[in-house]
Amino acid sequence: MASAQINTVQIQKPVTARRVTLELTVAEARTLVTVMTKIGGHPDTSLRGQADSVYNALVMQGLFSYEDEDMGEDDSLTYTTEVSLYFKDTTNPIIKPGETD
Repeated sequence: MASAQINTVQIQKPVTARRVTLELTVAEARTLVTVMTKIGGHPDTSLRGQADSVYNALVMQGLFSYEDEDMGEDDSLTYTTEVSLYFKDTTNPIIKPGETD
C-alpha cells in the first residue's frame, strides 16, 4: 500500500553581509568616541542607534572621550552651532604621547 507524507522545509538563502574594518590610531579612535558622545536623537528612530553601537564598541576596548578627562566644566573641547560641531583650538596637548603611533 502506498503512503505519502508532506514535509515543509525552510530553505535559507545565502546572505552576503558587508562589514567595514577600520584601523585607527588611539588618537583617531578617541576623537571618534568624542564625536559619538555628541550625537543626539532617539536610538530606535534615528541614526543615533548606529552612533551608540560605534561608541560602545570603542569603549569596550578601553577607549574614552577626550572630554571624559578631568578638564573642568568650562573646558569643553567642542561647541555647536545650528548645523555643525566644532572642536575648540587648545594650547593644552590633548593627545598624549604614543596615541598617534
